[in-house]
Amino acid sequence: MEMEMEMEMEMEMDGRPRTQSAVAQRLVLTARLRPGTRERALELAGSIPAQLGTSGFERLGVYLSEREVVFLIEAREAELLLREILDDPVRATEISPWLPLFDGPLHRAEEVYYWSAVPADTGCSSRHGVRGIARTVRRQLIRADASLLHR
Repeated sequence: MEMEMEMEMEMEMDGRPRTQSAVAQRLVLTARLRPGTRERALELAGSIPAQLGTSGFERLGVYLSEREVVFLIEAREAELLLREILDDPVRATEISPWLPLFDGPLHRAEEVYYWSAVPADTGCSSRHGVRGIARTVRRQLIRADASLLHR
């Protein structure tokens, strides 16, 4: 079964994919499930390795309803990471067991609203919480103080 994917990627002027700064990029993929495949989807979700950090993921979530599956991918360059997985014959096997469960193409869901208590420009993800933000602010204040001393 060939997998179709609807994805648009912003490109730099020289044709390279545009990447975000140190803030993780979120990518949400959805697919309808064939009737009667939810149990198999639960099995597949349960067999995902616990430690995905070495594969480029910062977070990976799988959400299931009776008729749909949603994949939430967070990584520094989530779209590029997904393309690398799909283009690599070895890594593509990570998603191949899911393909027979899909009733139609896997497609990207556009983020139209997102709220977080952690400001995006701090470079801290929510797992770092307040301590991470405090460290970032402290470093910025130290740099600001140092630049004032050198004037």
